[in-house]
Amino acid sequence: MPDLWHTLYSDTISSEQTARECDFVMEFMPLDIHPTILDLACGAGRHSLELARRGYITTGADINARALEVATDEARTRGLDAWFMTLDLKDLWSLDGTFDGIVLFWQTFGFFSGPARVGLFRELARLLRPRGRLVLDLYNRLYFTHDRHEEYQPVGLSVYAPFFESEHLATMLSYEDDRRFDDRRLAYLSDPNLTAPGEIAGLTANYNLRMIAACSDYDPRIVATSQRPRMQLVFEKG
Repeated sequence: MPDLWHTLYSDTISSEQTARECDFVMEFMPLDIHPTILDLACGAGRHSLELARRGYITTGADINARALEVATDEARTRGLDAWFMTLDLKDLWSLDGTFDGIVLFWQTFGFFSGPARVGLFRELARLLRPRGRLVLDLYNRLYFTHDRHEEYQPVGLSVYAPFFESEHLATMLSYEDDRRFDDRRLAYLSDPNLTAPGEIAGLTANYNLRMIAACSDYDPRIVATSQRPRMQLVFEKG
């Protein structure tokens, strides 16, 4: 009988997609300059394990202890320099040391409210060494506040945004939006705190984290705009 956790929660993302995402990390965190990586909300460690396979020393942290057991078993079986710990993102203050790079993938950041984000960025900055880098992967609010409610399928990805009303989102206005929400229907992906690139850049600047890239499709050549739903933001600590 299959393990229930694997049935319900194990990653269904292809190894090709994981490689694509790790290629993006390597583009901005070359191994010779950023050898130690903290992978937050790592789940079963697909990024930590792949980056360790490529030569990085990785530390994965997640609140799901069962997922971490799976990741640890895989790391030991393959002899990888990847280590895992049970940790809620709200408890980053308890983590010691610094890292050359930090990654936070797949919208986990988006579940934090405004006040919580302030504390999160403070801790992320503390955990980065000078000139260390941070990669955030999340949904771009600019995409969902424009009139394009269709399925979007770039190479290697499949994202569908269901429609429904949200009064909360209608209050989240930004100078980056080129129109007010009013009563229009919004594409919205389970996150009441969708943000735009400039908003996050303004917030991180308060913690000595300078945005150096805003990309989409895990491709440094594709700029994050309202044309694509996901964005990858890269920051460097001053």
